[in-house]
Amino acid sequence: MTVTLGGAGLAPHDHVCVLHRGRRQREELVLPFLSEGLECGEPALFFTPTGESAAVRAALGDPDNLELLEPEDSYVRAGAFEPDQVFEVMDTWARERLCGGDVFGRVVSDMSWAASITSTNLVAEIIAEEQAGNGWCRSYNQVVICLFDLDLFGGDLVVPMIRSHPKTWLSGVVIENPGCV
Repeated sequence: MTVTLGGAGLAPHDHVCVLHRGRRQREELVLPFLSEGLECGEPALFFTPTGESAAVRAALGDPDNLELLEPEDSYVRAGAFEPDQVFEVMDTWARERLCGGDVFGRVVSDMSWAASITSTNLVAEIIAEEQAGNGWCRSYNQVVICLFDLDLFGGDLVVPMIRSHPKTWLSGVVIENPGCV
């Protein structure tokens, strides 16, 4: 099994903070990453930005093993960040798609939805969600990437996200984080 992101190799159970700039770079990373797995029959879950699910599905050829969810269907169902509901969605997907045999999956979470939410607790809530995600990633045979657009987020969110992920992808290099909290 080959898992690559922007030329860098990833391993099963990886949870990677991906720092990129803009929609174009995101698509250059995510579409090949998902296509690589979908072509092998691997299921994929992509939390897309608002309004982009149809374009993503069209770009990937509308495969049956691809599930797309927008923030309103997962992260912010009632207009506020709801991490418990996100994990419920992810866990249900993983139990249905990844259990049994040698099934491998790919999960992509575009975090751009957080740029429009103003909350004093948001960064702390996202850090807690990402830290819980580290354990969840090891529970299933999968790779999980979390996308952070450097055009939308500053150091107040990016630095804590790097610290809360075991690995970070930046400019084609995957960096191990021995200090992951």
